[in-house]
Amino acid sequence: MKTAPKPQDAETKKWLTTLVERAKALDAIFACGGEVEVAAPLSLRGPGGKKLEIVERIGFRRSNVDKKLRAWCAPASFGEGTETRTDARVREGRQLYARNGALAVEGLDDALHDILRQIRESLCPHETVPPIAELHSLNVYGRGGHFVAHKDTPREPRVFGTLVVCLPLAFSGGRLIVEQQARATFDWETRSYSFDSSPEKEARRIRWAAFFGDVDHRIETVTSGCRATLTYELRRAPDSQAAVPRAPIRLKAVSSRSLGARGSTGGGRS
Repeated sequence: MKTAPKPQDAETKKWLTTLVERAKALDAIFACGGEVEVAAPLSLRGPGGKKLEIVERIGFRRSNVDKKLRAWCAPASFGEGTETRTDARVREGRQLYARNGALAVEGLDDALHDILRQIRESLCPHETVPPIAELHSLNVYGRGGHFVAHKDTPREPRVFGTLVVCLPLAFSGGRLIVEQQARATFDWETRSYSFDSSPEKEARRIRWAAFFGDVDHRIETVTSGCRATLTYELRRAPDSQAAVPRAPIRLKAVSSRSLGARGSTGGGRS
């Protein structure tokens, strides 16, 4: 005569099931990220060739970088089907596209080479050379800014993902959440700099994240400050010898701070 399993046996079975499911999520990688240090603060060239050093000074030398970046940008748009729309309920922020030379970045080249090397190792180790990053846009989210869950729409077959580089400005909230079964959370929240801190030193710390374009990602609401990022399209290098596979169903994230609303919106880089 069979007896019912003991309570502890049922609990053990539950935990084993959970462990098996988590192990299945380790089959592939869909996101990675980290931090690099640049030799000197970054500078951006915006409309009309205006140059802006990305250093957030306070006090009498206040730089007002956030206000200047917002002034460069227009309301951020997103794609819905074949249309491009703006709707603050979906995406509340501002954006400047890099096309036609409207935006350029100075001082990031060496760090970008290191970032792309790490992306190749994590997202596409089958490739013989690192991918190419093409600057897409500047995205600025002030208090209340957000972007609901969406996927990035590739413009051509060689484009396979997105790189997001967070500029060193003080803000809170605004976490980047990337998920498909597993979850990667990139928390770049930065406290306001004090009079005793070195703005130039803080400005050399650059955080970044990269992920496949066909996974959901969203930006949580910014609660204070200015969350400004540069987004790049990731594409296969012309001399790469291997094909970039689509992100598989079971995925994981690496080098993120933590792991864990899907939407049909697309076409707007985070």
